[in-house]
Amino acid sequence: MYELAQLVIIGAIIAIFIITFRGKGESTLYSIVAATIAVIVTAFSSPDFVSAFEYIFTLVNVKPLIILLCLSIIIGVVEQQTIFEYFAVRIIRMTKNNVRLLFYLICLLAAFFSGFLEDVSVAMIFIPLIIRTAQMLVIDAVPFITGISFSIIAGNLLTSFASPSNILISELLGVNTTWFFSTFFWLFVIILVITLLLLDLRQVRHIKVLDPARVRILIEIFDSKTLIASKRKFIINLAFLIGTFVAIITIPAPLYIVLIVAVLVICGTQAESLGKYLKKADWNLILFILAIFMISACLAISGLLDGLSALFSAAIGTDVILAVVLIIGVCALLASFFSKTAAIIIFSTIITDLPIYAMYKEILVMALVVGVVLGGNMIPQASSHLLKTLSISREKHIDKVSQRMLTKNSVAFITIAIVAGLMYTLAFLYL
Repeated sequence: MYELAQLVIIGAIIAIFIITFRGKGESTLYSIVAATIAVIVTAFSSPDFVSAFEYIFTLVNVKPLIILLCLSIIIGVVEQQTIFEYFAVRIIRMTKNNVRLLFYLICLLAAFFSGFLEDVSVAMIFIPLIIRTAQMLVIDAVPFITGISFSIIAGNLLTSFASPSNILISELLGVNTTWFFSTFFWLFVIILVITLLLLDLRQVRHIKVLDPARVRILIEIFDSKTLIASKRKFIINLAFLIGTFVAIITIPAPLYIVLIVAVLVICGTQAESLGKYLKKADWNLILFILAIFMISACLAISGLLDGLSALFSAAIGTDVILAVVLIIGVCALLASFFSKTAAIIIFSTIITDLPIYAMYKEILVMALVVGVVLGGNMIPQASSHLLKTLSISREKHIDKVSQRMLTKNSVAFITIAIVAGLMYTLAFLYL
């Protein structure tokens, strides 16, 4: 009955893969069109077109989309007061001419911010600042750019709202920020320490500031107080930001409800209307995730998803170690070369269908996080913040930062992260 629909769905998936991998043109629009065609053909393959069409959209989970929209609005409001830039500049002033201290502190701050702020925004704050600092001190900016870029990926392990991937995993598999932080904090530390130490030993420790007078000039230029246009608004929005994150962690209510209330409160305190912030939201990401949800609903109705789950279950049986290895490996490849969203939606269904899920839920979800959040960044095209880093570096004429260099470094970092994540997850199995 669904043979034609299955072919169309596979065609839509291939089309979305090509569109997103090339990254040109109206990729979001084309993805929505491909998903819509898959939905229509799947619905028409059913005896009752109307009922099937309605059922497809009952399978589309809108809560993660609401969470993404609310977080986008909240961060958009808070960023107007340059709160994140303020703390970045304070780090630069505090370290003065100690290059290695600057390297470690700026990377740690970037990692921490990436647990609360969207990756591209973190890159847009830190990369231009560190490039400008390096130019003033006449030192090589590349080790700092590399360290910041991969610290951002490591920081995504800290909270359930650190990235769209975390939000999806949180909603689909019922894990929260407390679980993310308590489960992955030491993996975050391990990966960050290994990465920063390797960069320090190979590149950073050889960097010296030759002219101390330039440090004084730098400190005079980077006056963090000048970033605060209104001290009152700065304090209010900083307090609101902290209060929102505390509420997310402590209030025993669905995350999307907490964030809806937070948006209404913060927008009510601003001079601008809610409509202004809605226009600035990342609708491309939200609509792309909607397209993946539509495709996933078609996969479920047509039986393709059940077939994938059956194959995976047959291959794994009751071997939890094999399950962890396959989930991490397949998710890393699928997330890197196709879509993190698709990897999460498909594998959240597959792992819940495994016969060992009830006994090893935490281990299987950990494997999914390691595979997608860490492993799904093998190439710059898979990481929006790496692409933004490349764009900023080109604008600032940092010629050493190229597509080839980022790809080489990404493969090395992700290999370290996957190996560490695999060993860490298996260690949890025996604790």
